[in-house]
Amino acid sequence: MTTTCLLAWAAVLLLVPFLLLLRLVETQPERIHRLHRHGWSQQRIADQLGITRHRVRKALSQAAA
Repeated sequence: MTTTCLLAWAAVLLLVPFLLLLRLVETQPERIHRLHRHGWSQQRIADQLGITRHRVRKALSQAAA
C-alpha cells in the first residue's frame, strides 16, 4: 500500500466515529434543517422522523423568524 492510501484510510477511520457522534447529538430541529437543506420535502422529513408535517413546518419557520 502506498503512503497516500494509508493516510486516506487513517483519515476515514478517524472521521467516521466523529461524524457518527455529531449525528447522535444533533437535536431534532437541527436534523430537520439539515434534511431540508439537502432538498428533502417537509412530508419526507416528517415521515423519516415520525412526526407531523406541521411540526416540521413550525421548526423551519422558527429559525427563519
